[in-house]
Amino acid sequence: MQYVSAYRLKDRWLLHPLRRTTAGLLVASEPFVSFPLTAEPEVLGVALVSALEHSEGVVPHPTDWKSHAQPRLAEAGVKSERSFQVGSLLVSIERSPQSYRLEPTRNGGAKGSEKGFLPLAERGVNLPLTASYELLGSALKKAVLQCSQET
Repeated sequence: MQYVSAYRLKDRWLLHPLRRTTAGLLVASEPFVSFPLTAEPEVLGVALVSALEHSEGVVPHPTDWKSHAQPRLAEAGVKSERSFQVGSLLVSIERSPQSYRLEPTRNGGAKGSEKGFLPLAERGVNLPLTASYELLGSALKKAVLQCSQET
């Protein structure tokens, strides 16, 4: 399985692969790429597939989470996790041997018992592996509209 996080931030899209650590957790990994909110679906689809291809392999388990987060935060144009979280929408993407799965999430904010991004599995969509870049990017734009956030 391959995994990608696709965020719609206040002023840009941010996509990056997720890789397993030696301890078995999925963590944000380079390359972190951003695009304007007006990016065409085909551009987002190409970036999504490229990020999936970078999600292979095992990486060392982070010992300093703050420094691990810095490249992602820098590409997002923010300085803190709290700034990153506020107003962000996340679609989780998984590529299995059978299909792509795009799953919207609920942004629970930066603190409290519901903090972080929680999956909204019932709102997810599956696409065939033969899906075009344009179809993948369009599906991503539609999936992000299914996300919700703490009010």
